Amino acid sequence: MRYFFSVFILFQVIGNVFSQSKKEQIEMLNKRVDSLITLNTYERNDKTKIIAEFNTIKLNLENSIINLNSTIEKLNEEVNIIQSDLNNKQSQINTLLIQIKIKSDSILTLNDELEKLKEVEKERKESNPELILTEIIQIGPYKSVKIGEQIWMTQNLNVAKFRNGDLIPEVQSQEEWESAEEKEQPAWCYMNNDSSNGEKYGKLYNWYAVIDQRGLAPEGWHIPRNSEWDLLISNLGGKEKAGVKMSLPCEEYYFNATNSSGFSALPSGARGPDPDHYMLNWWGGTYWYSFESNCYHINEQDGKIDDEWDMWGKGDGLSVRCVKN
Repeated sequence: MRYFFSVFILFQVIGNVFSQSKKEQIEMLNKRVDSLITLNTYERNDKTKIIAEFNTIKLNLENSIINLNSTIEKLNEEVNIIQSDLNNKQSQINTLLIQIKIKSDSILTLNDELEKLKEVEKERKESNPELILTEIIQIGPYKSVKIGEQIWMTQNLNVAKFRNGDLIPEVQSQEEWESAEEKEQPAWCYMNNDSSNGEKYGKLYNWYAVIDQRGLAPEGWHIPRNSEWDLLISNLGGKEKAGVKMSLPCEEYYFNATNSSGFSALPSGARGPDPDHYMLNWWGGTYWYSFESNCYHINEQDGKIDDEWDMWGKGDGLSVRCVKN
């Protein structure tokens, strides 16, 4: 556009040359040339400026491309790390799935074996209705037996302190024993006052020791209530048959003891009307009359169990068995 404009001016100048004086023509021509020079200078400056701007934009674009390439490389590295981590996680998951499958198969196998054992046990019980599953276990210092859902000590209690650490008085003479009864104080003794009987037979306690709030039974155990004795006896076939299954064979009585339950009862005597007589007696955990308390007794003649409500007074001494809380 500017080029055509310049040519136009040039032709106009030449046209005017013929109509003006030579001097005027020369001056006019010089002015026209100066205008053309100025116009060309502006045109060159504009082109230089545009080229410089283009170069700047190009440089910025090149720098941006370099930065973008660097960012892309870093992102690719991070993607590779993440992919590697995902592969490791997937490998771990696959390993866990394999282990789960193995354990699931083992559980199924064990369940099958358990069902078979249940069938065997069912057949055994059907062939022998009196059979009950028992298991000898150890709980702390106490040997125990699980009969049904109950856990019983397999020995009579043999402690000389209450649960809180207070001493329980040992009473040997009959006069001291009767005095403890009159004062309603706790007392204990060995069978026949012989300390060598303690480990095998345990101690004999009066009722006041049994019910003392300081706790006669060790931590985690308690004196069985009548209902708990009754459940034990019922699990072992009732009063007619349970005593035989609860008692260790012993020459002091006349029935055929089997101890098939693991209860391991032994005749540990009593401190009362006939202190030297061998008997299998234990205090129950509840009392009935104002004077008498109840106990559970295995008859040494036939092995039957009696829950005696009126034979023993609260001042008499009997064995104690504990049941797990």
